Amino acid sequence: MSFYASFFAATDNEFAADFPHRHSVAKERRECEVVNPFTQQVQRVHEWQPIAPVPAPPKGTEFPTPEELAALERSPNCSIKNISPVELSSLQEALDVASYDEAFDELMRCELVTPGADDSLYVLPSALVKALAHADLAEIAERWRESDEMAEYPQEDTEAVLSELQQLAQTATGTGRKVYYWVYGV
Repeated sequence: MSFYASFFAATDNEFAADFPHRHSVAKERRECEVVNPFTQQVQRVHEWQPIAPVPAPPKGTEFPTPEELAALERSPNCSIKNISPVELSSLQEALDVASYDEAFDELMRCELVTPGADDSLYVLPSALVKALAHADLAEIAERWRESDEMAEYPQEDTEAVLSELQQLAQTATGTGRKVYYWVYGV
């Protein structure tokens, strides 16, 4: 199975207006018990919860909604195949922004969740966006390819991914926007 990450730049106001069914999360994950649908065993998991109780979206709402997809198309954006928080963590390390473990923890913190939806929205750390906006692509591509996470990526693909992310980072920093992303399977 392949997966894609959609990245887009938005101001806080654009983000709030374009994703009305999604809600900010608490600073810490909450531990809870859930029933594994495959084994029927009770498991303890950590999940991001909305800051305050929120109403469920209208019954039958599928995510992302057509309005969310339209907002994504209006915003500066790019979609990249097989890039997840794992690969982004090694990119942060290649940029000397954070260690892999620190980067991974930060990248896995949800920005917004939706009750009943299978996806969550995340924000790229501002230090990563700033470093990427000003990075020497050839140098960073070489360092990133040396990581275990990018070992299978061909050189030209790594450079193309970095070029797309850098253009988005430059747009975001130049316009006062944050870079958000979500990962989904296809």
